[in-house]
Amino acid sequence: MSSSDIDNWKTQIRKGYLELCVLMTIQSEKRIYGFDLLEKLNKHGLTVKEGTLYPMLSRMMTEKI
Repeated sequence: MSSSDIDNWKTQIRKGYLELCVLMTIQSEKRIYGFDLLEKLNKHGLTVKEGTLYPMLSRMMTEKI
């Protein structure tokens, strides 16, 4: 396995982990605004930027995850 394969794998794991954390937070809160979601994630040590979260939420709504 090459270095670029490992880097790609790590990136995909981080994305999956972030999606799981977002879904779990939404499930526990039932209704939550994007900004509040950012604050909760950051409070728990998961630094997420708006430019990462909002496109992810949009994609999740489109894919109906």
